[in-house]
Amino acid sequence: MSKRKFDLDSELIFEASKKKPNTFEGKKHSLDSDEEDEVEDNGVLHPDDIEGEEEGVSRQEEGNRMTAFNMNEEMEEGHFDNQGNFIWTNDKTIRDNWLDNVEWHKIKNDPNSQYILTDSAAELAEDSNSSDTEQFDEIKNYEGMLELMKPGETVNKALNRLGGSNKKLSSVERLKKKKAGTLIENEDVTKLTALANQNLTSLGNMDVYQETYEAISKKVCIRSIVKEIQWMQKTTCLLMTSIALITRNHPVLKL
Repeated sequence: MSKRKFDLDSELIFEASKKKPNTFEGKKHSLDSDEEDEVEDNGVLHPDDIEGEEEGVSRQEEGNRMTAFNMNEEMEEGHFDNQGNFIWTNDKTIRDNWLDNVEWHKIKNDPNSQYILTDSAAELAEDSNSSDTEQFDEIKNYEGMLELMKPGETVNKALNRLGGSNKKLSSVERLKKKKAGTLIENEDVTKLTALANQNLTSLGNMDVYQETYEAISKKVCIRSIVKEIQWMQKTTCLLMTSIALITRNHPVLKL
C-alpha cells in the first residue's frame, strides 16, 4: 500500500469519528432529564397524560344520555399519582347546602313552625346518644314501648297508627316535607322509634319492630321476676353475712 493511500484512509476514519455522537453523554443527559421531571412532578400525573378525555357536554346517542369524559371537575377535588391512583384532597370540607341555608334561629323561635323538636323528644335523643357506660334498663325500655302500643299490635303497626297521615308518605315525599318544614312529627312516634332503636342497639334485638304487644309483655314479666329473684338472693346474702358478724361479736350468742 502506498503512503499516499494510507494517509487518505486515515483522514477519512478521523473525520468519521468526529461525526459519531457520544452515546454515553446522551444517555447521561437523558437520565438527568428524567430525574428533573420526577422532581418537578412531585408524584402527580400531568393532566395531558390522562387518556380518553374528551371536551364537550352531554349528548344523546341512540336514546341514551352520553357524558363526555372530562376530568376538570374531578381534578378540582384531587389528583392522580404516577401509578394512576386518584388521591382526594383532604382539606376540602364537605357541607350540606340545605343545612347551610336553614335559619335555625327563626325556626326555633317560631311558635307556628311544625319543624320543632319537643322537650321529651330532645331528652330521648340525648338518652340514645349517652355514653356506653350508662347501664341500659331493659324492663323500663319495654314498659315505655307498651305504653304506646295496643294489644295485638307490633311495634311497626303501632308506629303506623300513631303516624296518622304520614304513614302513607313515601320516603321521597317524607324527605321533601321535612326539608320544607311541613312534616308534622308525632311526639309518640318519635318516642316509640327512639325506644325501639335503643333496644336494637343495646340488646342487638333485630326483631324489635316485629315484636307484638303480648310478646313484649311476657318479656317484661319474666325479666321482672328474674330481677326480683336476683334482688332477694343479694339481700339474703347480705342478711346472712350481717347475722354472722353479729353472732361472732355478741358476748352471749358467740357461745
